[in-house]
Amino acid sequence: MEGRVNRRSFLQRAAIGGGGLLIGAAGGLAWRAWDRGSFGKIYEGTAFDPWEDWRNNRFKGASGLVSAAILASNPHNSQPWLFRVDERRIDLYANMSRGLGSIDPFLREMYIGLGCALENLMVAARGRGYEPRLVLFPSGSKQSLFARVELKPGTVAEVPHYRAIGERHTNRSAYDRERDLAPAVIETFNATESQHCATAPRFGVIAVRNRDDKAQLLEAGRLWQRLHLEATLQGVAMHPLNQMMEMADHDCFEGNVSRTEYHLARIVKDNGLQAVFGFRCGYAKQPAKPAPRRGANEVIEGV
Repeated sequence: MEGRVNRRSFLQRAAIGGGGLLIGAAGGLAWRAWDRGSFGKIYEGTAFDPWEDWRNNRFKGASGLVSAAILASNPHNSQPWLFRVDERRIDLYANMSRGLGSIDPFLREMYIGLGCALENLMVAARGRGYEPRLVLFPSGSKQSLFARVELKPGTVAEVPHYRAIGERHTNRSAYDRERDLAPAVIETFNATESQHCATAPRFGVIAVRNRDDKAQLLEAGRLWQRLHLEATLQGVAMHPLNQMMEMADHDCFEGNVSRTEYHLARIVKDNGLQAVFGFRCGYAKQPAKPAPRRGANEVIEGV
């Protein structure tokens, strides 16, 4: 059977064949990895140290939670985040200088990426003995401040997704078309969030009521990260497929009638929902590789 996935087959299988989860950005080495020495020995060097930093518990306290946040899924590996940290709270800012330009004219993917980082941070906080309290867009804050996580001492909780933080990677290799996800795995994915889901294991779409609402995009990012962490525990590979959303955004930004928008609406099949994120999932034929990351010290600003 065909092993490659492209935009057209995604559309045909999701919209016509009825497949897809209704519950992305296909990242590459968009970040300047050569500045960090990652092309000497591929998948080695300082650009990949943050994965080991997390697994080895290099950073303690609140900074340790940031070391989890920076390992989150994000659009085209742009890593659009900054943090201000003290031992009582962590503020998450959008780093507007790391936007994707015409690829993401409405910053939809940036906001989803920030939501992914936020989900990792919340999971890590509970797993490291905090009682985190999340406040989105704190009143009176700067426009670029997206979330505040207040930290109170608690007890270390058994958080299943915690151990998946350092093992989660986007898998862009070929997937085994002959091996579908078991119904029990799909049910586990459904349990991560109260979303309406179909049963096809191959493609998924995350949809919101209002894609212009930043809070809903942050929650969409948290959901994607939660799904990806759960998939990691289940041995299932994940790969964002956001080209269709990017095309629709670009058409809208240019003031053009978007045929892609029409196809996305057919996939969602609900006039009250708007697709903001797409992905494929399955059993990969090759293991996923880690992506380069800026270290925690590079994204924490002084208080």
